[in-house]
Amino acid sequence: MAKFCEVSINGIKIRAELASNPLTQSLGLMFRKGLSDGNGMLFDFKLELFPKIWMAGMRFPIDIIWADKEKKIVHIAHEVQPASLFDWQVKTSSRPARYVLEGPAGFTRKNKITVWDEIKLKLII
Repeated sequence: MAKFCEVSINGIKIRAELASNPLTQSLGLMFRKGLSDGNGMLFDFKLELFPKIWMAGMRFPIDIIWADKEKKIVHIAHEVQPASLFDWQVKTSSRPARYVLEGPAGFTRKNKITVWDEIKLKLII
């Protein structure tokens, strides 16, 4: 059963499905039909790394946010386009990150979310 958390950035709330194990992290939003406003997927890698996000098998564009262990946004990729299953191009942060949030394309610009903003996490039971 999927677990969810509420991600809050500057008062903007996103209901994010948790990708907390290798299988859910490797699948991500792959093969899904879309992502509605106010929803997303949160990856917690437990350690600060340079997590790579690939768009193979995606059917829609997304915004991607990387945040460090202090929950400060360190990088944002806007309106990242889907790729074929054979396209191995990846997106990554220029700084180490523990968390990655995938959200609807355009939501970061629409809500004026920027690098160094803080994310707040609350588990939804």
